[in-house]
Formats: sequence, structure tokens, C-alpha cells
Amino acid sequence: LRICNGSEERKKLLPASGLTLADLRIKGCLKLDIADVENVRIVTSDGFEIDDDDLISEVAKECRTVYFLLSGELLPSCGACPVEPSTTPKQQSEIRNVEIATTPSRGTQALSPNPAVAATAATTLPWPEVYSLPRMDDLANALRDLRMHPEKGSDLKMNATFVNKFLKFIVDHICLNYLSPNEPYLSSSQITDVCTSIVTSYPGLKDTSLSGSSSFWRQKLIRRFKELRFVGDFVDKSSPTVQEMRRKHGRLGHRRIILPNAAAAAAGPSAVTVSQRHKRQYKEVEGQEDDDDNEIIASRAKRANKQRINDDEDLIEEEGDDDSDADDAGSAMAKSVDFGEFDTDVPPSHEARRTRLNETHHDSSISDVLNEMQALFPIRILRCQDLTVSDEIALYAPLVNIEVLQQEAYLMIQTYNRSKTDYVLPPSPSEMRSRIINALLLVYSKRQLLKNFKLCKDYVELPVVSEEDKLPVAVFLLLGRLRVDPSIILRDALPVRILTEDGKWCGVFVNGASIPFDSVTDSIIAFVIVFIAFNLQHLPALEAFLEVIEVLSGLRKKAVRKAAVAILDALR
Repeated sequence: LRICNGSEERKKLLPASGLTLADLRIKGCLKLDIADVENVRIVTSDGFEIDDDDLISEVAKECRTVYFLLSGELLPSCGACPVEPSTTPKQQSEIRNVEIATTPSRGTQALSPNPAVAATAATTLPWPEVYSLPRMDDLANALRDLRMHPEKGSDLKMNATFVNKFLKFIVDHICLNYLSPNEPYLSSSQITDVCTSIVTSYPGLKDTSLSGSSSFWRQKLIRRFKELRFVGDFVDKSSPTVQEMRRKHGRLGHRRIILPNAAAAAAGPSAVTVSQRHKRQYKEVEGQEDDDDNEIIASRAKRANKQRINDDEDLIEEEGDDDSDADDAGSAMAKSVDFGEFDTDVPPSHEARRTRLNETHHDSSISDVLNEMQALFPIRILRCQDLTVSDEIALYAPLVNIEVLQQEAYLMIQTYNRSKTDYVLPPSPSEMRSRIINALLLVYSKRQLLKNFKLCKDYVELPVVSEEDKLPVAVFLLLGRLRVDPSIILRDALPVRILTEDGKWCGVFVNGASIPFDSVTDSIIAFVIVFIAFNLQHLPALEAFLEVIEVLSGLRKKAVRKAAVAILDALR
């Protein structure tokens, strides 16, 4: 089979025997050194596209040439020049002449292109409908090997030399063709286009993090373009666009504060105030923050969490001091796991499904609602990273349903496990519910062991009528054994608490959102799982209590707080 690229600069022969269309695409791109495998059109010399395996042998018998065309390329016989091919030899020559100098930038090495590049980029091309990666001659062997062995991608991403050269080709190509000193910015969607091209062309370079398949490359690209603009040689600082962007993002010498969604502030008396939120939820950034700051933040968070564990032990020993609990109620609740900043547009298909579900979930079967919420889950946890629970429910109305909350908790544990946390995934959401109920019934069955504890004795002999009545008693007994005043979970001071009506438990309040339930059991199940379902950090006053329930329910491998470990040893 005769094959060649769109410009006819490369011509090769390929054995046609037993060749499938997928094989033709991969092997042909390898021979022709075409990086963008997924976006190649395979056509005959007379313009007919090959889209079936059986056609390959026929084309080979007729000795017709097969062209591999990139996005925007036309057949040479049409007399048209490529609209948007990978970079031409002339452009490659210009790119190689670009001098990249290293300049210190807040602890990093900044890239600084020759001013000639800015002059060359003064006349820019429109952004393509599908961005194609440039040819990377220096990395041809490595990329060819990567395409044949995708499993090597994780090692290449750890290779600083490869990553720097790979990004340099892309950044130079974009600066040369699509950016100018007056307009030196890529939009979020354009960066997404580049990342999509990377992970589509080389699946081995996909990211396995919770933030998405291309989050690694997204962060790297954002940082590289920031470095270029920071040096200043590439940017016309007098440009109105540059002035506006620098003013907006704090590069004119002032600090900016990113305020959280204000919906919780309007949620009523139980909502947190602006001054009280400041410590935990406000983000303060100076200029264009470094991506490496994430490591510093993570390190600080780890130390802070360790200190919080020690502080919680003191809090429990003080038998549920009211002042300490009031501080929890007045603070915005922090997320348990940081899934990364969601800085891309919500897919229109997601928004359409979400809107339709909000309008129809009351009239839909629960199985249909659960299926839809499962499909929406990956985007929901990313876009809701900085939102309060009341904001989340405003966006996703079915979150007030107990079965939906059980599924959300199940999916969240499944997501946690990708980061190797100590949570254990139950067989199903309904099994998780059963295990929590059985754990509380176990606590109730051991109530005589707790009769000598001051905060438990009022509940040990409390009469019960049904199995369901045992559950709130078990909750009170467990809190009392942990030296926490059981009535704390009913007080307005706590941001996550049990709602009551005429003395009956009838729902939960979660950081600004009231979620009513018809049964006591649903209220208790929700009280335990909302921390997981909404990715919330445990409250200090309830940390040991929740640990005991989660360990007894098989949702967590082990407890880490001394008080929780002690009661688990006694109950088992």
C-alpha cells in the first residue's frame, strides 16, 4: 500500500496483507511521522475516504496512493495549500531559531522568547476548530515508542527533559501562529483544546488524577504561558487587553480576594457570616499564583490536620464544651479532599441533563434519578469544590433524597479510593445503609456497659417501642461515651445537626441547607453520610463519633483518635 502525507514530502510503503483500518491509521502515522493520529483523515488520491477494513486490500491492488490528511489539509491535486497542518518546515526552522533564555521567576526558571517571535506573531491565524500538535522532530523516537507502548507515558511525565521539550514545541507553535504581543492570552477553552489534542494523540500521557485526564498538562501549559508573560519580552504592556488582564488578576501590584458563593450568606440565621468565613474558605492570591504552591498548601494542610486531631482529643475530654462547638457552627465547612480548581466551562450536555433532572425528578422513578445523578457526579464534585451544601442542592435538587445521598456517598468513597485513603467501598449504597443501622444497633445492645458514664446514664434505661427507636438512643449513648454532650447534635450552633419537630427526628441541617425526611432512620443515616456525600471534613466535636460509626460499618479501615479506638475495643 502506497501512503504519503498531505504535502507529499514523505512517501512510504506499507504491507496491506491483514491490515485493518485501525492498523493502517497507527502504522501509517508512525511511518509518516504524524503525531495527531486521531485527527487524520485517510483518503485515496481521487478523494474517497477509506472507512472500512475491506477497502484496504482493494486500494492496494489498484496501486492507488493513500493520503493521510490532517485537519484543514486538502489533496495536492486540489491545488490548495493546507489551512492548518502541523507546522511546515519553514515554521520549524523559525521555531528552532527562537532563543529560549532562563530567567528566575519566584523560584522557577522562566522561558523568554526572542522579541523576533513577537514580531512574527503580529499577524496571527484564527484558532482552529481542532487544534493539531506540531511536529516534534527531536522527540520523534520517544513519541513513536510512546504510541506503541502507552504504559510508558507515566515515566515520560516524570522525565523533566521530555516534558520541557514537549511543552516547548507546543508553546512555540502557539506563540508563532496564534498569539501576539497585543493578545498574548489563551482562553480556557483553547487550553482545553490543546490538552485534548495531547491526550488524544498520546493516550499514554493521560492523567489519572481526580481532576481529569489532562489536568497535568493543563497546569503545565498555564504556567508556561504565565512565565512568558511575566518576563515581559513577549507582551506589549501598553495593550488595553494586557492592561485589563493584569488589573483583573492582580499583576498591577494589589492583592485580590476570591469571595465564595454568597448563597449561604442569604440562607437565614444559621448561615455563616462573612467575617467568620474568612479564615477557612476565602482564598487570597497574589498575582498569578504558582502551580507549585499546591505542594506547599498540601504540606501545610497535612500539618494543620495533624494539629487538629490533637486538638480534638482535648475537645472530647472537655465533655463537649459549648464555646468550641459554636466556633464550628460559625465557620464555613472545609472539603475533605481537594479535587482541584474547576476553571473550565461546564459542558452544555451536563447542564442540559442537570436542568432537565431538576425539573422532572419528582415525577421520575428513583432508578432513573439515580442513573442521572451518577452520570452527573464527576462534574458535580469538581464544580462544587468551593460551594456550600445549600449551593450544591440549588444546583442539583435530587440531593435532598436519601437514596440519592446514599449513592453520592458510595460514589465519593469510590472516588476517594483512587487516592488511596483509608475508606472502604461497600458492596452497594443500600448495603452501606444496612451496615450503619447494624452498627448503631450493636452500640444499643452494649448499653449496659455504658451505664456508669455520666453522659450515658439517662439513656441506658430509656424505653423503646420499635427497632427504629433504638437508633437515636444509640447515637446519644455513643456521644455520651465519647464525653460529648449528646444534645449538641440538636443545637443550632452546629453546622451539621439533626432537625426535630415535636420531639421527633425529621431531617438534617447541613451548613445552610435543611433536608427533611419522613423517618427517624433516614435522618440518622443522612446525618452520618452527608460528610462523605458532600466531601466535608468531620467536625471536631463529632470526629471520634463518626470514626466509630464508620469503622463499625466497615466504611473505614481503622480509627486514629484515642477516644474512638478505646470505645471500639470495648464494643467488639
